[in-house]
Amino acid sequence: MEIYEQLRANCDKLLEAYHTNLEDVQKLQETLIRDILPSVTDELNLTPDATEWAKEWLSDTGSIFRIARKNQFTKSFTLEAIRKNLVWRLDTLWQKAEPVPMTNVHYLSLDTLDPCGRPIVIVETVPVEVDVDIVKEGILQFFETVRMNLYEIGKNVDRHHDVPLQCTVILDLQHLTFQRVGLDIMTWAVREVYPRFPGMLAAVFMINYSWTHSGMWNVVKRVLPGPALSRVFFPSQTEILELFTPASLPKGNNLQRLFAE
Repeated sequence: MEIYEQLRANCDKLLEAYHTNLEDVQKLQETLIRDILPSVTDELNLTPDATEWAKEWLSDTGSIFRIARKNQFTKSFTLEAIRKNLVWRLDTLWQKAEPVPMTNVHYLSLDTLDPCGRPIVIVETVPVEVDVDIVKEGILQFFETVRMNLYEIGKNVDRHHDVPLQCTVILDLQHLTFQRVGLDIMTWAVREVYPRFPGMLAAVFMINYSWTHSGMWNVVKRVLPGPALSRVFFPSQTEILELFTPASLPKGNNLQRLFAE
């Protein structure tokens, strides 16, 4: 199982980096909350609610670790990156309107984990027939919801167990059609959203991929950074069912039903 071996190696490497740098990351969080947050609060004239919301993100050790890792644990670069991300979050995510309905996104229960013990999210693509801004809001909502789920799971993990630092996404392309607007949205997501949540997705499994998607993929892969590109897989039905066996999935979430006949 070549895919499993790659996933396992990446997971072990990530956990090793986490345990090696955890103390430094926690000290960095103290600095962020003590020094950076008050500075941003004054600069942007934040309300107490906004400041508390920002503090919640800075308290998310997994998120701060992933940004630090992206910056090779160099303190000055990491602080700058986190500050920029915090300002972006306050401008983009704080006090948004009502959540976008996303019946095509399925966050599986904590009894359902990938072979490396990470949460699984199944996303069924839908034709782009709604307002582009709503689609973009949905993408932002998806990434932030995954982050919050990982954070909440981590807070409840027994101290003898590893916290989940990533999740695995199974993306069903069956209903995705090549449209210029869809390509523009995907390119926007790769360039503008994905970098704000670095290293959060352990793997993305594309299922029901066909030649009709090749043109879109050829464009998207040009803007994906190398590390992200290496996490995208196009497994056969046999391969993905070997990774996610029916026994590992809760009743009603048999992956086999997602494959086009």
